[in-house]
Amino acid sequence: EKITPYFLAGACCILAGMYIADRMTKAE
Repeated sequence: EKITPYFLAGACCILAGMYIADRMTKAE
């Protein structure tokens, strides 16, 4: 079973979004 680049990109976007949201919440 291969992992598609689309899945990888989606996972990166989700992780990045969660990380940025976490940073923004702690900053305030």
